[in-house]
Amino acid sequence: MNYIRHLAAFFWCVEQDDRLTPHHISLYLALFQRWNLNRFQNPISINRAEMLRMSKIGSVNTYSRCLKQLHQWKYIDYQPSHNPLKGSRVNMFIFDTTSEQVVIPLINISKQIKQETIEYNEPNQSQSKKMEQETRYGKQPESAAMQEKKPQPENPAGASAKSKIPPPEEHVKIYFLEKEFPEVEAERFFNYYESVGWKVGGRTRMKDWKAAARNWMLNARKYSPRQPLSPQDKSTEYKSDNGKNYAEPL
Repeated sequence: MNYIRHLAAFFWCVEQDDRLTPHHISLYLALFQRWNLNRFQNPISINRAEMLRMSKIGSVNTYSRCLKQLHQWKYIDYQPSHNPLKGSRVNMFIFDTTSEQVVIPLINISKQIKQETIEYNEPNQSQSKKMEQETRYGKQPESAAMQEKKPQPENPAGASAKSKIPPPEEHVKIYFLEKEFPEVEAERFFNYYESVGWKVGGRTRMKDWKAAARNWMLNARKYSPRQPLSPQDKSTEYKSDNGKNYAEPL
């Protein structure tokens, strides 16, 4: 058995086989080291505690699963022992280019890769027939990506102004002037919601700033201070005229 050829062939399998995980690779290298100590004689007797320590696998369930899968995928020949006083046995296949045993896992990998290539590269019969008919009648076949419905963006370019939060301060002033409200009231509205992060009630993100502006205007009318009286109104505010003639005797 050639040490270098064996490891080179194994790592080629690792590169091609997507089923293998770092746990599988670490466990196989631990088995290979145990096989090396046994002078590459099959079978080798393994101890679970020793394999866990050498492979750095911390879970017994992961160790058992990986060992069975390596056997199932023809990387090793695992012979479990049901006797607690007797260790399990493992036959290591020789992954050497001069050996026929290397064909066992490589054939499985080749079949898997070939099957995946057919599934992804060859269209089914119905799709081929449809494409042929469309080409015959002058319609260019669409690709699979074009046939799929494209999701609509959440904020299209032509979205209304109410979706733009926060709005520009100039837009707020223009809107208040359109509603016959002074510019200073627009500044109060903008400064208040700018300070609270444009959240309604301090929690919910504002969705329509124009609706919030209309509510602001309603509250402004409701709580607006009473207009001061003119001098003429002040002079007549407490003046009473009840039609009495004080010149007449009682």
